[in-house]
Amino acid sequence: MLVRLLLFVVLCIALAWAWRGVQRSRRARRIESHTTETVRCAQCALHVPRSAAIRAEQHWFCTPGHRDQYLESH
Repeated sequence: MLVRLLLFVVLCIALAWAWRGVQRSRRARRIESHTTETVRCAQCALHVPRSAAIRAEQHWFCTPGHRDQYLESH
């Protein structure tokens, strides 16, 4: 009887541990799906989403004005 109780407790602990692992991986995937890659503007150092940034000559910019200023000075 004591052996059955011990096995039951060990089984419950193993199931709880597995459940927590599944929940952690779901939470991690959810966080990863909401992150957006950002790039740094070469003129003002502001970080902007890559999808909204402007690229010119290996550099990223937050606005066309900053792109123009940077290219004129370099």
